[in-house]
Parts: sequence; structure tokens; C-alpha cells
Amino acid sequence: MKVCIRRGAKQIGGTCIEIESQGKRLVLDIGLPLDSQDPLSVAMPRVTGLQTPDESLVGVVLSHPHLDHYGLAFRVSKAIPFLMGEAAERILAAAAVFTLSGAKFDHVVHLVDRRPITLGPFTMTPFLVDHSAYDAYAVLVEADGKRLFYTGDLRAHGRKGKLFERLVAHPPTGVDVLLVEGTTIGRQDASEHYQTEDELEDDLVPIFRAASGMPLVWCSGQNIDRIVTVYKAAKKARRQLIVDMYTAHILKATGNPRLPQASWSDMRVFLPKFQKARIKRQHDFALAKEYRPFRIFPEELTEMAGRSVMLFRPTMCQDVEQADCLAGAELVYSMWDGYLKDEKTKPFLAWLKERGIPMHKCHTSGHAPLFDLQRLRKAFGTAVAVPVHCAEPDVFAKRFDGVTVHGDNEWWDVDHEINEEGSRTMAREYKTVEWSNGMHLVRKNQVQLKFVGRHATDLLANFDAAVKATQSAAPVRSAAKPYKLHRPEEPRKLRSRKLGGMPESFWERGVWESRKVFKGNPHGVPFDDIQSYQVMLRATNKDKEWGEIDLVGVSRNGLPVIIELKSEPSQCLLFAMIEVMSYGIAVRKAWENGTLRAQWKTARGNVVVPENLGQLDLVCAAPADYWQQIGLLPGDSSRKWKNNYGSDVITKLQELRKQAIELKDGGYRITFVSLNSASGDDGYPQILGAEAVVLGSRT
Repeated sequence: MKVCIRRGAKQIGGTCIEIESQGKRLVLDIGLPLDSQDPLSVAMPRVTGLQTPDESLVGVVLSHPHLDHYGLAFRVSKAIPFLMGEAAERILAAAAVFTLSGAKFDHVVHLVDRRPITLGPFTMTPFLVDHSAYDAYAVLVEADGKRLFYTGDLRAHGRKGKLFERLVAHPPTGVDVLLVEGTTIGRQDASEHYQTEDELEDDLVPIFRAASGMPLVWCSGQNIDRIVTVYKAAKKARRQLIVDMYTAHILKATGNPRLPQASWSDMRVFLPKFQKARIKRQHDFALAKEYRPFRIFPEELTEMAGRSVMLFRPTMCQDVEQADCLAGAELVYSMWDGYLKDEKTKPFLAWLKERGIPMHKCHTSGHAPLFDLQRLRKAFGTAVAVPVHCAEPDVFAKRFDGVTVHGDNEWWDVDHEINEEGSRTMAREYKTVEWSNGMHLVRKNQVQLKFVGRHATDLLANFDAAVKATQSAAPVRSAAKPYKLHRPEEPRKLRSRKLGGMPESFWERGVWESRKVFKGNPHGVPFDDIQSYQVMLRATNKDKEWGEIDLVGVSRNGLPVIIELKSEPSQCLLFAMIEVMSYGIAVRKAWENGTLRAQWKTARGNVVVPENLGQLDLVCAAPADYWQQIGLLPGDSSRKWKNNYGSDVITKLQELRKQAIELKDGGYRITFVSLNSASGDDGYPQILGAEAVVLGSRT
């Protein structure tokens, strides 16, 4: 089985993947790129047979009804069968009545959760997933004795989050390649906990109750989860929900009577002028008649404004103005924040300002954040992970184990992926790292545990060049983009989790919340407070190689201590040292040549801070279990991990620490710290104590 990502290897949206086996081909998604203005002018993916019949192309799978996954389907030959959910087909047909983004198909095979379908040499098994699009699927593709799992778009914090948990708990077995979405990777909030729809509902209720006029909610008419959230919040606020006829028709098309419907007593349907014109052009008067008993007319809006919530979009501005229903109105923006920066949105923002309509931002992503993607990745064990639907695949490779990054229009063989990864967890052959390009460019999967000693030897031989290149590339943020040195004390509503397999983002927050245990520098720990966590270094989008500092501690002298956290023994200690040295170099540069020194002074209460940092403390921290597993603390160790850290490797790591201390810029002292912990009530680790780990004390 061979695979080619036709579009989406290094961008979000426009996804298209071609799979070949035994002379037959299958396409996964045929999306419209997000930055495309005109779907007719966009170049079609380079897949033979999309527009002219070709017997070797057996079908096109549409994972879910979002434009960036189906938006070019209307240009595909009518002779080609499409595979999609039954509700997804109805939703796209309903959308076609009102918008150009809808679609109707001649030959459709319906996807049903976990029911296999065979087309030529391919056997496909769909897996229903939680996403902001209704009727969304991941797909297992089998051919030539190999198994590829394509996640499509998914999350765990929507109203169908149990589907994600089911997939993580019971993934398909024997998967060779995991084609996994990485939408949130590289975003500043990727490590944050994303609100659930229930939590969003709780935020909306007080807004709806406090509004003296009518709350206008701008969200997608196809985001069914969000419409349910808005409906439930309106109901709690004792307001009816007004939806446009397009949204009412989409809700009906789901075929789910448990979702809000136009016929419900606390629902009304409004027909905006642009939708009315569309119905007239298509002579679809039966549709308008169908919803007439449930309609609310412009002349009724003024009276009902104080008792209603209205789903809204900028094309309805003229409608609500002419209805004179904007007194006391407030806008709730419930979509991706990036759309507000679009040039096309500026006139609408000006319209709001002119009319004194305040805006509330209440949104949660349709995509999984980092810690849920890490759970998903771990569930698929030895499968090789290939990122797709991801703007920053190189950042993805630093965040996950067992990753191979491919480019658009690059054919690759599933067999080759397996062979390259050896056991799919580490390569059989040593691969040289180009240290002279800079330590910040080294990805997690490049530092092979099996060859950690050789990697350390090569780094020592090229240490000065690696440091120089890292110093040159280190970004410096401006005062307009300050470092995140303040963290609010606020509770988190989270599912209970065991410490085993806990994502790093949970450990980071847990360490910060437990920072009082570090007072007095216990047991050789070089910091006695934690200032912040997940501190972004990247200054612009050009600095994609630079991510977040896990934790920033405070030394006895009140200076920053850079902390890199690892939670699993599969995460290489040498790679942790490389990361923390890169971050330390960047911090020194930002301190001495940027605004970090002034920001730190303010954050620490205007204490006196030096112009130069001198010797900077760096820490590689991990739970006690990590150090026990690799044999550096007494306890149950695992031969699988312990054997990678023989005495020769320890000697080289000690030499690396020595060279870091002796650098002419002031040097860097690396300390290894063990965190003793228990699971807190809210699912975060609670740190009970910490101690320095001595490399020479191998057990």
C-alpha cells in the first residue's frame, strides 16, 4: 500500500490523500483550502481520474461535511462513487438550497460506525468521532496486509466526547501508519485545556440573562454541537432561540429528533432577505411553506428581543437594523478567533462599534488540543505517526514519538515506513544529526534512544558550532508580544486521570500549582518557586522551530531557571538536555538584547535584576518513576529503558554538562530533578517533593 498526501501535509484545510494498492486508488477527502477565495479557480489535487473517468479510481471518502474536506467535490466526475455518512449527505444537500457551499451527489455509499466496506483491494472501516461537524468519521484502510488509520478531524471535548474515549480505549489493532490531524499544533494555546460544550454553556447563560436586549450569536449553522449549546443556554436563561431558515433546515437534515427543531415551542425561524432571495431564484416555495408555521417576522423582533437569543451572521445586519431590534443587543462570537483578523470582517467590526454593540468571545475548538492528541498517539502504540491537516509538522514531530513527516505530492510506501522505524519505535540504523545547524532544529524522533551514546558523542564534537547556530537563530519577543510570566489562579474542570500516561501539559500545570513545595531549595533543587509555565518563545511565524518553555522557575537570587519536563521513560534524557539548552540560550539572548529583563523585573515585583544573567540554571525534571525506569534512582527499573543508559552514556552526558558550564557567555548549569507526586482531585499531579538526581548514582 502506497500513500501520497496531495494537499494538507503542511497546511490546515484543503485535505486530500491518495492511497494506491494493486493498481487501484482511493481518495480520502477532497477539501477546499481555507485561504481560497474561489473554488473554481483552485488547482485540483494531482489525482488522475478526478475529473475524467478512470477505472483505477474506486472512490472518494468524505470524512465529514466541512468545506476544507469536501469543498472541491462538486468538480469531481459524477461517475465516481462517494463515501460519506448518511446524515452528512443530507446536510450537504440541505446546505445546497441556501449556499454555494452545499453539494449533491449521484453515487453515494454510506459510512456506518465500525461497519467495514470493501472497494477493490481496499477494506474501509469507519469510526464515528467527536467533531464540530455532524456525522464525522475517522477511517481504517486495509490493503496488502497493511493497516492505515486516518483520523480525519476530531476532538474529545464536544458533546460526543465518549466517542474519542472509546477510540483511545479500544483502537483498532495492528495499525501500521496513523495519519493524524494536527490542527492545533503550533498554536499558542495548544497545550491548554479546551472548554467542553457544557462549560461553554455555563459561560453563555449569564451573558444571556444579563443582556437587556437580544443576544446575537455568530456561529456556524453546521456546528450542531454549538447550536445545541446555545439552545440549552437560552433555555436556562428563559429565552427562546431564533434560528435562520438555513440552520433550521440543517437541523432537520441531521435526522436526529433529539436535536433542537423548528417545531419546538421555544424555537422560532427567521428568514433573512438573502435566504429569501435564494429560495425565490430556485422556486423552492415549498421549503418556505414548510417552515411558515414556526416563523418569526421582522415586525415581531422588537417586541420579542428581550425574550430571545438569535443565531446571527454579518449578512443579516440589514435585516436586524430594519427590524429595529438592536436596543441593548450584544454579540456573542463563537468561532475561531482568527476569522476576526480577516480583512473581510473589518466592516462588520466597524458596524458593531458604530452601534455600540459589545462583543463576547465564547468558543471552543472543533479540534483536539495537544494532550488529547498525545493520548490518541499513545493509544496506537507502535504505529508510525504521519501528521496531516497541520501547519507546523516539524513542531508536531517534536511533540510526539515515532513521527515521520512527509510533504505534499510525495509518494511513500507503508512497508518502507515500518522498515524505517524498525520496530516502529526506534530505527535499526544510526542516523546522523546535523548538530551544526543548531540544537533548536533537532526533532524528538531524530535522537534515537538506541544510539543515545553516539548522538552525545557527535554533539560533543560539534558543540561550539551547535551553540553558535542556536544563538544566532534564537528569537526575541518585543514588548508588544510579552512573555507569559503571569498565570491566573483559576480552577479547572477536568476529567479524572491517573498519573500513568499523564500528558506533559498536566504535569506543567500541576508543578506550577504545587510550587510552594520548592521553598528553600530542597535537596539540591536549584529553584525555590515557579513563575510560570508554557512560556512561548516564538516571536513570529518565521520562528516555527521554537516552541514553549515548559516551566520557568525562580532561583534563590531571583533569576529565571529554565525547566524542561519529561513524563515518560520513552522520552530521551539527551533530547531533554538539548531542548533545555536551546531554551536557555534563547532566554539569555532575550534578557540581554530584548525586553525579557524588564518584564521579569515587573513580574517579580520590581526587584533589582542584573544586566547579564551569568551562569544560568537549567533543569531537566521528570516524575520519580521516570528516573527509576531508566535506572538512575532506586526502584523498579525497566530493561527496555535502563539498557539505553550504560556507564559510557552517563559519562558522555556528564561531559556535555561540563561543556555547557564552561561556555564563554556565562555558561549553563544543568541539574536533573526528580518529582515525587500523587494524583490530585482535579486530575492534575500534586507535587509532594523534589530532589536532585546525580547521574553517577546509577542503580
